Amino acid sequence: MFTLLLASILMANQNIPTVTLCDLARNPADYFEKQVRLTAVFEQWTEGQYLTDERCPFGHDDQIGAGWAEGVNTHLVAQMNSPEYEGKALVSIVGTLRNTSARHFYWYGTRFDIAAVESIRPLVTPYTGDLQEGWTFRAQGTYTRGELTVEPRLNVPFHHAGRIEWANLGEMKKAKPVVVFRVISKEVTAAGPGRWNTIYHCEVVRVE
Repeated sequence: MFTLLLASILMANQNIPTVTLCDLARNPADYFEKQVRLTAVFEQWTEGQYLTDERCPFGHDDQIGAGWAEGVNTHLVAQMNSPEYEGKALVSIVGTLRNTSARHFYWYGTRFDIAAVESIRPLVTPYTGDLQEGWTFRAQGTYTRGELTVEPRLNVPFHHAGRIEWANLGEMKKAKPVVVFRVISKEVTAAGPGRWNTIYHCEVVRVE
């Protein structure tokens, strides 16, 4: 996974306010020309780059474009075209919202100029047995008599019994579906002396 290095001044500055992309979309005038930190989905398209958040879908005129502050390394753009990322990544970034729009093939209402990328990971991560709360994974599944399991086997600590519970499992048409799912929460409870149960509560995002 490709990681961009922060400018040392940004790494040390903990006073940069953290906001959501929805905050910027609802009240853009409050944030113009102010440096903020946010986590959003970075989308790379043929015509340009956008920032999105599923909690506040944007209309065509409300889209927030992604730009780059002067001197920032833009290798992130090339990284998005790799099979690992498929044009999308979840990024934590520092930057500034500009009162700048585009009304051509690359269409947006405002533009967020990125000064630093603090973290980056694929929007959908291949499942290898380890789960992380809040992450979205793609896994090979097996569906039998209303039960869905994913491969490989879930990794849990020693003396833990682990399982996945599905919040929205419906009927599936395939016996061997490829499942994209999100980890909602993790629950650990005592099952006896020196033993625990680990339950991951997950939701199916889509079946491929």
